Amino acid sequence: YGISREQTLHLLVRLCGGKPIIRLRSSNDTIISNVNVRLDLANTIWYLSSIYPKPSNTDEMSFVEWNNIQVHPDGRLLFENKHEIEEADRIFPSMVDENEHQMLFWEALTHNNLSVFTLDKGLCVPRQDFSRVLNYLLKKMSFSSEDRDDMVTYILPHLDDADPEYRNPNVIFRFLSQDEYSSVAQLNIRPQPEQVIRAFLLYRLGNKEEHTSNIDEMEKIIDLAYNRNSSSSGLVVHEWGSMFLY
Repeated sequence: YGISREQTLHLLVRLCGGKPIIRLRSSNDTIISNVNVRLDLANTIWYLSSIYPKPSNTDEMSFVEWNNIQVHPDGRLLFENKHEIEEADRIFPSMVDENEHQMLFWEALTHNNLSVFTLDKGLCVPRQDFSRVLNYLLKKMSFSSEDRDDMVTYILPHLDDADPEYRNPNVIFRFLSQDEYSSVAQLNIRPQPEQVIRAFLLYRLGNKEEHTSNIDEMEKIIDLAYNRNSSSSGLVVHEWGSMFLY
């Protein structure tokens, strides 16, 4: 590999903004039509690596748009006038494109600039209690049981893969504030939602010397995820995602 003896190597770790999903629903028992969602990433920090469902517009790096969405009270998302691909360009022309979804999904990989994704002021809980604590906090943020289970079961395997022998008994974590998150992943939705809850979790393994946080310290972070607007659109938006820090 052209590496000389005693040569210094610099390891560049590319971190993943894992499984951010965006859920939308109508809170007033009516269907909300023509909903447009746009996500803009800070391209000096990270870049899009995965998107689903097929967007209306994207540069596949820093922005993605899903347009003309019909949002139902039960959370179903129906894409109106979804772009049709010419049959001649399709491998399986008999397969009909799915227009109904439950969420919008994106993932991103970081460049070398990780200044936002730090755990300097992270909370600490015993690893055996982390799933219970996380479920409790997400419930306080008004996430559904489905979203809570989805997030917890996405996160736990990262801890187990990194430390299968349980040498690290604690987990250090925090949620990005709304300002922090928006500075690297700006979410714009029209019509303006009544409520937006964005919970992006940073977490890592912690050693036994770490001080365990108390319940009051943990509950202080709940309001970080909320953004209430004066809009009366009836549109409610929940988003969760995470990043495991090695």
